Amino acid sequence: MYKMGISVFNGLKEYNLASNLEYIKLAKKLGYEMVFSSAHINVGNKQDEDELENAINDLKVCIDLANSLGMKLSLDISKPAFEKLGNISGLYSLRLDYGFTEEDIVKLSNEAEYFVELNASTLTNARFEKLVEKGLNLQKTRLSFNYYPKLHTGHTIEFCKERIEYY
Repeated sequence: MYKMGISVFNGLKEYNLASNLEYIKLAKKLGYEMVFSSAHINVGNKQDEDELENAINDLKVCIDLANSLGMKLSLDISKPAFEKLGNISGLYSLRLDYGFTEEDIVKLSNEAEYFVELNASTLTNARFEKLVEKGLNLQKTRLSFNYYPKLHTGHTIEFCKERIEYY
């Protein structure tokens, strides 16, 4: 089912916490249901402990607001950022990026309170089938396509249809 969503990026000068919170509120008023964020920017790139703590706190504030408004937040994350972040609650889904092993993915799909979201743009049939064989919990797994807010970086309709039909 199609649901409208927005992207919110914390930790960038052009997107401070206050403006992100207002953007989430406006999106809710306009009927949006999903919020996408990335821990690559706001957690993964922070080396200083104070910066990291501020980035994590900003992310948690956005998650809390999204939840209070009945919106669902999906967080894109790499294995290194996941390790820095630790356990975070209130997520709708955790979109796994680079660094996660098949064992990590299967374990999260069976133990996490949120959905595990995989990259439909790059996930091969063979890897998907191997994950299923290893015990991937399909009831707690979602797939989503990459997007970049730049011209000529999207997929063709044919590619998306092919992948959707397979999954």
